[in-house]
Amino acid sequence: MRHLYEIADSLRAIDRILEEQGGEITDEQAAQLEADQTEFHNRTASIARLIQLHKLDLEVVKSELKRLGAIKKTTENQIRSWEDYVMRSMEQANVDSVDDATIGVTRAKNSQRSIEWKGEDHQIPPFCVRITQEYSLNKAAALEAWDQGMLDDVADNIEIKQGYHLRIR
Repeated sequence: MRHLYEIADSLRAIDRILEEQGGEITDEQAAQLEADQTEFHNRTASIARLIQLHKLDLEVVKSELKRLGAIKKTTENQIRSWEDYVMRSMEQANVDSVDDATIGVTRAKNSQRSIEWKGEDHQIPPFCVRITQEYSLNKAAALEAWDQGMLDDVADNIEIKQGYHLRIR
């Protein structure tokens, strides 16, 4: 079976012959023209049916992705809720670790600290300012400055936090 573009090339060739010979072609060329037209029609219709089938498949896939996306979001929210629940409960009970035969849960410090500016934004030391449309704290620079003792004069406006996360093994 020939490709559609090969059939189209053959039809163009017969068209050129028709133009060159003033609309006259041999019986053999006429038979070839009719066979090419039929093959082109059949091949185009077959491809169009394939396209329709793929479009239907695509709609099914889109619908399934939407369904799975909703499940993913619900599951992520449930996991986050359970982690927050366990974290708060462990913190309230002052328990850092729970182990049994099949699973271990540890309330561990995050590897990164965070820093928040409690004062007025325009009071942030210039070396800790991140330029945006508004003043905001460049937290990485502020933490480094804090560690170097460069923020002692504005310490009342600073709160250092150490977060925790669950590590389930």
